[in-house]
Amino acid sequence: MPAGQCSMQQTAQMHAHHLPKPSKRQREYSTSLGAVRGEIRDIFNERLVQATGIHGVKMSYSVNDFYDLIFDRFGLVLRWWPPHIVFTNLSSLSITAAHLRELHRLLKSDPPQMYFDKATPSEVRAGWESPSKICPGKLCVAPAPRFENSNFKKRQTTRYIRNGPKSAKEVDEELEAYSSRPLYTELSDDPIID
Repeated sequence: MPAGQCSMQQTAQMHAHHLPKPSKRQREYSTSLGAVRGEIRDIFNERLVQATGIHGVKMSYSVNDFYDLIFDRFGLVLRWWPPHIVFTNLSSLSITAAHLRELHRLLKSDPPQMYFDKATPSEVRAGWESPSKICPGKLCVAPAPRFENSNFKKRQTTRYIRNGPKSAKEVDEELEAYSSRPLYTELSDDPIID
């Protein structure tokens, strides 16, 4: 980069203090757990704005989006995500209430025990190799392959049991004569016409 020129990220960081702070709108949640989940999301988004200097940056909770939008774009990694919590959307069924409370505690602690940091050169090389290597926590385990019939537990239709052969093994002369007769016969006198 020529002398005197800044990258877009550096320019945004220099001018970040001139931008108006986004207003925090008050949200109403139906459960206290939903409020904790919303506060965790807000804290992650605030920490990303602090780390990048760009307002409106949002946290991504899937591996590929985290790689593309956080790691690759800004060169950031998330430090100290608990290893026993699956890195996924906070609304996922694999995230329990205890997990949400732990994430909330780690983010609210002073100093924060979970934070965004610049990626080291070895982390950058690992990220180029596989996005899952820079993922903050463990990934959800892929479902095991199913080794059962495709119609397992599906409704079975009962078949009509056919007794005996479908057709005669030999065609006798009487049956041959019956099948060779005409299907309809013409009337000699038409009763409708007078």
